[in-house]
Amino acid sequence: MASYCHSHPFTFPLIPLSYMIILLISLKSIPRVNSIDSFPSCSKQFNCGNLTNVGFPFWGGGRAEGCGYPEFYLNCTENLPYITFNNITYLVKEVHPQNHTLKIAFKELCPAPFPSNTTDILDGNLFDYVSGYQNLTLLYGCNETVAKGRKGYFECPIHGVADRYAYPVLGNWDSSPWHCTYGLVARVRSTFTVSEFANFQAKMKDGFEVKWLVGVDCDQCQRFGGVCGYNLKSKQTTCNYADAKSPQGMSKILQQVVIAIFI
Repeated sequence: MASYCHSHPFTFPLIPLSYMIILLISLKSIPRVNSIDSFPSCSKQFNCGNLTNVGFPFWGGGRAEGCGYPEFYLNCTENLPYITFNNITYLVKEVHPQNHTLKIAFKELCPAPFPSNTTDILDGNLFDYVSGYQNLTLLYGCNETVAKGRKGYFECPIHGVADRYAYPVLGNWDSSPWHCTYGLVARVRSTFTVSEFANFQAKMKDGFEVKWLVGVDCDQCQRFGGVCGYNLKSKQTTCNYADAKSPQGMSKILQQVVIAIFI
């Protein structure tokens, strides 16, 4: 018995126009596609000691400079991860990409140099405070007599400053009543009280959390299988893909499909 092959013309699946428009908008909102060549480099994760699988917006330790924001450089020294803000170096204890937070602690309580008379670790363009903490100011270059009358004082020589003592106070720094040269704003738990000043150095090792504000649009890029980087010239987040099948390319195809069907 003879057999016959019946052919049917190809038809597009019936997709509501509203769904296509929503998908087009979603694809358009993804950060601009960068070179495909950046995908292997920016796919690498930062690993150092107990801190593992850290990606964008951080770079360092195998992650190229264009794979993260310039200020978010991670350094691995003796199997410990560090990051530096405003010339102050911090030990990175935790990184939580899902809510864009990291937990940091001072590498040392006698840092140098001090960039200004009062130093807040947070650049408001990069970070925001996390609830559950309060300000604690470390005062440096303090008069010996005044410092030794305070709980938690310690010795910290500073080049060019005669007074060599430091001590903590809760809240922000008002220089006039403290007889000190520098103030460094830190963060401690909201439950921390003045009675704990005698043991505050141990508390400072617990660290505090901050929330980063840059590169949060990377979440959308990652949902479509991309990895983020940073364009040093345009100063914008970029999205890198393993091949040419990027969401932006898909967006162009969908636009052509919509035109072919409805116009």
